[in-house]
Amino acid sequence: MGTTNGIIAAIDHPARLERTLHFAFGKALLHHVPLRVARALPRTRLPSAPALRQLGVSLTSWQAQYPAVDVTSSVYVGDVANALESLCTPRDLLVLGHHGPGTVFPCASLGAHTTAAMRVAPCPIAVVHEPLRSEVVVPGRAVEMTAHPS
Repeated sequence: MGTTNGIIAAIDHPARLERTLHFAFGKALLHHVPLRVARALPRTRLPSAPALRQLGVSLTSWQAQYPAVDVTSSVYVGDVANALESLCTPRDLLVLGHHGPGTVFPCASLGAHTTAAMRVAPCPIAVVHEPLRSEVVVPGRAVEMTAHPS
């Protein structure tokens, strides 16, 4: 990842917020790259004040733990796949949270947003599972690995 522009953590659900940020902040620190956190919401779900407040509180906490990481955040309302496509460059790493059990066949248990991201994102995707584990998805192949931010 020495040629990575940055890490993009796309949050589509508050339940995936903490583990996604944990992985993303760790990768950003390790590779000395900026982190962009994007709260992606479909047009049918306007952001609620508590959800935005939760994101702000969580980011403040993670920034305190990782002061060397340059982080920005934004909220995108509309087609989530289009938002992800516009956010990413081929030299980024897109980090997505996932609530399912995971599998060696990544498309079999991934949600709609992750599947859409796999179709449009021009960069590798790390899918963070619970407990903290990820699959790095590169177009045409997937490698499952234990995910420690280092």
